[in-house]
Amino acid sequence: MLRHLAILVCLACSCSADSWYKGILHAHSYWSDGDVPPEEAIAWYRDRGYAFMSLTDHQLLQTDTNRWKTVSDEVYASYVKSNGAAWGREQNKKKQIRLKTFSELARLFNSKTFRLIPGNEANRKIGETQTHMNIINGDRAFLLPENIASRDGFIHVEKEVRDYAKENKRPMIFMLNHPDWVYFDVQPETLLALPQVKFYELCNSDGGAMYKPHPHWYNRDKFFDIVNAFRAEDGVQPLYGLGTDDAHSYRNPNGSSAPGHAWVMVRSDALNADALIGAMERGDFYVSTGVTLTDVRFARNTLNVQVCPVDGVAYTIEFFTTKKGFDRTTTTFEDPAYEKKPARIGKRYSDSIGCVVKTVQGTEAAYTLASDDLYVRARITSTQRPAIRASNEPEFTTAWTQPCLPSKGWF
Repeated sequence: MLRHLAILVCLACSCSADSWYKGILHAHSYWSDGDVPPEEAIAWYRDRGYAFMSLTDHQLLQTDTNRWKTVSDEVYASYVKSNGAAWGREQNKKKQIRLKTFSELARLFNSKTFRLIPGNEANRKIGETQTHMNIINGDRAFLLPENIASRDGFIHVEKEVRDYAKENKRPMIFMLNHPDWVYFDVQPETLLALPQVKFYELCNSDGGAMYKPHPHWYNRDKFFDIVNAFRAEDGVQPLYGLGTDDAHSYRNPNGSSAPGHAWVMVRSDALNADALIGAMERGDFYVSTGVTLTDVRFARNTLNVQVCPVDGVAYTIEFFTTKKGFDRTTTTFEDPAYEKKPARIGKRYSDSIGCVVKTVQGTEAAYTLASDDLYVRARITSTQRPAIRASNEPEFTTAWTQPCLPSKGWF
């Protein structure tokens, strides 16, 4: 709860003319494998200061007006009491409730301070690897074709989303989900081969590696830098990171997929899908697991970061970059299967990728790109531990800015 209160305080002291909006772009409900009705999932976020949300249930958009969910007697009684008898029924001696559609949910929740954005998660298991992606702000579901390879699946759905957005003049986001789940299923070379993919989950607090990783695997920051180093040197658009809960378990705060662990903070001139997605397309947002920034901006090749401090908490601001002409060679290693861990062939990337070039202890810092820097991004780490730590959450609350390229800032 302290994390959410700190954000509300800092929003009021931001020096930006625009507003910061806290949002979640990956969460589930009874429409797929979440453990609560959709309105309970949405209310969880709205009531804790989030300004926007996309409920991204698997393989569908919530449009079926005759979708019923079998529930316990306790859930049934509570739901019917709140919504009326027409929202419940008994079928084959089982209690069921009718799930609200996206349109019904939007009418119920949309306000001046909260916005529900449609979305769905497309996913498929192919052999030993999982392929998952979210499509944000579509007005229909986008799905993976049958029997298609992981990389080809990303290509197919991304192009379908891009073409649909252009044809319908509808801003949309295609994002690659939890690349390290189940066990490094999506590796950096996949995103290097897909320069059209602009967003991925840098921190999915539920979708982390389920097994102790081989020491040659990269961590989340190294993955971020690998893709951006190659893209920057090759003149390709940067890869932006997202923070999500991938929430499924709302009634157990200690669960492995509880809400409230990772999110995005977007600077926008309005609380609507057009403005929010436009800001994210520019990279004008950051990821957080509890650290709030008063301001972050890139101008005249300088990245400036200001932290909104919490009493008794110290902060370390680190600036990451990769130099031009970095070592692009890789070495492969075998990671055999054991204890049900799937076997993988991995690539080890050069230590010249993703170097910390400046470290500041405090709440404000800046870094100006050197002539041989390909980009700059910042990671801000606090000395505060999360009240409840999720399975793939850093040990201390953290924030990450997006990579900024020379002369390609936000302003």
